[in-house]
Parts: sequence; structure tokens; C-alpha cells
Amino acid sequence: MKCSTLKSLLHDEIWQLPTLSTPLLERLNQLHDITLMLHSNGIMSSRTVSQLSLTKLDSILTVPEAGISFQPKTLDTLSLQSGTCCHRDFSIELRHPSSPEALSIAFDDSPTNKNVLSTLVSTVTQSTPISQFPCIQDRYAPCCPCCAGKRDDIRRNSKLHPLFHIISQCTFPQEVQIKHSGLSTHSLQASSILSFSHHWGHLYLHSPEAQFAIDMTQVYNLRAQITTSENLHQSELIAYNAYGKEILSLSVGGTEHFYLWSRLLTRPAVN
Repeated sequence: MKCSTLKSLLHDEIWQLPTLSTPLLERLNQLHDITLMLHSNGIMSSRTVSQLSLTKLDSILTVPEAGISFQPKTLDTLSLQSGTCCHRDFSIELRHPSSPEALSIAFDDSPTNKNVLSTLVSTVTQSTPISQFPCIQDRYAPCCPCCAGKRDDIRRNSKLHPLFHIISQCTFPQEVQIKHSGLSTHSLQASSILSFSHHWGHLYLHSPEAQFAIDMTQVYNLRAQITTSENLHQSELIAYNAYGKEILSLSVGGTEHFYLWSRLLTRPAVN
């Protein structure tokens, strides 16, 4: 099947694949120039690697160079999709059946990836119209009317959320550790944040190594603390969802940011 034909079909459909077996895993590790995108509870991290290297350790699969790990048995929805959201030709998505989390492996129809793509197409079990395939956002925690109103306000004006003011007034050091997790997925990456932007309630952190997006409507509470590891102090900012579960943390060396964050958290948001 020609690449143009396949891209046209996947513009309107999602193609279901069998579970992530060992032979399929070996095939995926032959992919080159990959963009890995991990979604969990309204947080997204994206990083490009030269070659996929999924490594199995007990029941966990890891991508060491991208700081990603996940439990493949619980990400039981595997599909082939259009890769337009990653600015790529195609994407393989592993999705949790109920939690708002998914791992996307996006790639182009390059000569080195053609054989893998042919294998994927030959194993398709069924196709589903995109309109019938639920979005990750459909699995967000349900809102009460009060919270729904606040969520809509943040969509219209990102500056209403305290996280916006914390990020906008920070001068980050060379390295920031960014961690986000779901029930079955985990990402821990060290990046240098050079700039940020915002749109429709989302906060975007830009780095030469990776990109991060935070849906601020899913951040219901923030807490700053000082942690100590190997006699070194770190400032940590932790974000919680509607269930009181930690969904994101930002860590930087030293205590300076802790005092800044604590001060900003006591201020009301400004319109």
C-alpha cells in the first residue's frame, strides 16, 4: 500500500493492532528517528530519539534515553494512527483502557521504517472511525458545576491559574527535573527550559531536548517543598489532580525556588 493511500485512510480511521508481543516489540525497535509522546492526567512530554530502544525489565518496558517507563499489560489498546499531532506521518499508540494516559510512538515513512510499517499494516485486526474513538480528555476526572465553571474560565484566560504565574516569574537554572505519572506510565526527564507559552488553558514548556504541555484545568492544587538527596537540597513543586493524586513535579537544585514558589502560591491570581 502506498504511503499516500495509507495516510489518507488513517485521516479518518484508527487501525487496531494486536497486543504488544515480543516479535512486535522487536520490530518496533527497528524504527528510526522517533518522536515519543507520553500523556498522563493532562500532562504531556515529547522527545525525539534517533532509534527506538524499548527494553523489558520484569513486567516494565522502558525507553532509557527518553526517561519513559510503562506497564505494557495495562496499556492494552494498541493502534496505528495518523501522526499529524506529532508532525509525523504515522503513530503507534498504546493506551490505558480507563485512565487518561497513553504513549505515542510517531515516525515517518522513511526507507528505514518501511518494513516496520508493512508489518504493522499486515497485523491490523479492525478499523474504527476516528469519531467513535474516545479522546484522552474524555477520561479526565468529572467536574462538579463549580469546577466546570472554573475550568472554562482558565480555558479563556490562562493567567487565572497560579501555575501560570509561578512559571512566568521563574528563571530556571540549566537543569529542571520534570516528572509526571499515571497508573501505568512514568516519565522523568531532565531538561533546560528556555521559554514558555500558553493557549486555551495549556502551559507549554520549551526545551532543546523536549517539549512539555500542562493542561492547567487538571491541576487542582499546588505545593512547594524542600527535599534532600545525598546531602543536596532541592526545591520541588508538586501538582495534584481532582482526586488529590500527584500528577506532576518540577525539581530544581537549591532552596531559592522553594521560597519564590511559596510566596507566589499565597498570592491570588490576577486577571
